[in-house]
Amino acid sequence: VGILGRAAMTWPSQKASARAVHALYVLERIGTDEALGALYRISQKARTKGLKEEATRRIQAAARARGLTDESLADRCVPTLGLDAPEDRILDFGPRQFTVDFDETLTPVLRDGAGKRLRGTPRPSQSDDPDLAELAAARFKALKKQAKAIASEQVRRLERMMVDQRLVTAAEFQAYFVDHPVTSTLASRLVWAIVGDDGPVGTCFITAEREVVDVDDAPVDSPAGARPSRTRCSWTPRPWPPGATSSPTSSSSSPSPSWAAPRSRRPPPSCSATR
Repeated sequence: VGILGRAAMTWPSQKASARAVHALYVLERIGTDEALGALYRISQKARTKGLKEEATRRIQAAARARGLTDESLADRCVPTLGLDAPEDRILDFGPRQFTVDFDETLTPVLRDGAGKRLRGTPRPSQSDDPDLAELAAARFKALKKQAKAIASEQVRRLERMMVDQRLVTAAEFQAYFVDHPVTSTLASRLVWAIVGDDGPVGTCFITAEREVVDVDDAPVDSPAGARPSRTRCSWTPRPWPPGATSSPTSSSSSPSPSWAAPRSRRPPPSCSATR
């Protein structure tokens, strides 16, 4: 699917537009989240107007068939990059192991056992297992290539979500922004407003451990265990306050900001947060 999606983007420049359009048909017919994700990326990034419009038409049809909006469908189609389980983030060199993380642009980075960020892929040492180190380095190289293909798109999607004040249900918030191994990296850098039937009811953050907490560091009800009065709550992101570099959970003292309502025209909230 990934190869077909990338090929479809290049075929128009090779005077093979008909082949590219047929590739869109194939992706739509496959219909998996991965295939529809590739189709969505073509609708956003295709360089030719005709291919972009055809991809948009097909992604809209797929969304309608599922009873979703285009953006809601896109939420479901973000690839996990093979990082579904915590152990998938480990690069094994034998006696040494490194953890895959992402920076604010969704660029993969590595951290050592002490949590220190490395500048690049470490060179194998004499004590490392050469076969494991080679496999780990190749895997990390492939991950960086895959992440680069989706990074700017996911950043723009969250920016549009903030500008449009798009709401998602509590269950969607949990599945596609808290639990997702890729999207959660960006989502954890935002302040999220909780919106009930009668308007805003609170704000929350996503911690590095993928827990949802309020400004007092107290856990927020998960969608699965939400009280009846909160089952219809929706969530929408607010930009992280200027100058803040991490969530309040990374500080021993919780900030006490004055929060703006999600749909108000007041300035963004201000608070201080330190590592």
